Amino acid sequence: MNQDIKKLFEDYVNECRYSSRLSEETIRGCRGCFNTLLELVPGICLDSLSPEVMTTFFKKLDERKRVVGRGKVRFGIKNSTVATYRSKFNRFFNWLKVNGHIQENPFDKMAYPQVNYEDRKYISKAKLEKLILAVNHSIDWQDSFVRKRNYLLVTLPLYTGLRRGELLGLMVSDFNPDKRELTVRASTSKSKRQRVVPLNTKIMEIMKDYLQARKQKGYKTPNLFVSGNKDTAFTVNGFKHTIDKIREELDFNFHIHILRHTYAVNLLNSGTDVAKLKQLMGHLDIRMTATYLRCLPTKAMRGDVEKLSLDNFL
Repeated sequence: MNQDIKKLFEDYVNECRYSSRLSEETIRGCRGCFNTLLELVPGICLDSLSPEVMTTFFKKLDERKRVVGRGKVRFGIKNSTVATYRSKFNRFFNWLKVNGHIQENPFDKMAYPQVNYEDRKYISKAKLEKLILAVNHSIDWQDSFVRKRNYLLVTLPLYTGLRRGELLGLMVSDFNPDKRELTVRASTSKSKRQRVVPLNTKIMEIMKDYLQARKQKGYKTPNLFVSGNKDTAFTVNGFKHTIDKIREELDFNFHIHILRHTYAVNLLNSGTDVAKLKQLMGHLDIRMTATYLRCLPTKAMRGDVEKLSLDNFL
């Protein structure tokens, strides 16, 4: 029966890919969650899908040991992590229900976790300096070209807010040096909408330096990010290996998406309008963008409060 649920999941994935037209990054996330379910509840099958089984899964997920940073052991997961897994599973379980494979979605009778989006972390300036130092100087990369590629890999999301799938999906032709713009195509965007992101002077310098090194290596592949060993696109596995190597060098937990959060929070802190940030981030709903407002530290708002005076009250 376990084989049946695996086969049905593949059918579901094919429908998501070719009918619903979900991005490969989204599908990859669904597959990762499903594989974790099979790992933690190895005997799961259609007949055993229930609130009790899913509660057992989340209990095991919460108790599972994780190694972060320089070998630091962590236990426990955040409510937002539970919400992410539930979102991935819920779509699959509803598909099973609609197609008559199960009678009930086990989540229908399970309370949803309260998610506090104030835990949208961002990296402080001090930690960013450690990150840049590690990537651009400390880590013993394969060669100078790989160093420049990985430097762009962490600075591009920091200065543009791109997601992982959008980063790896970039083509050289998406970069317009004359207009100082980067196009995020609809096919790689989570929102399925194309957007154009302006590039500041700093990231333009880093981009041009990488492209010059890439040209000297004779790469012909249209993908912006390439393998360090052959003329092919940089793979997801290669990306994960690179991030793991960076994480080992740092004394804090690092993941690529935190750079997107850092981009958003710092733009807001600099006075960027929320509506403009929505466009830059590629959000469909401004309420998602507004969650970053809660991340602003108190000191960022002190200047605004100091402007208050009885003399200028309405």
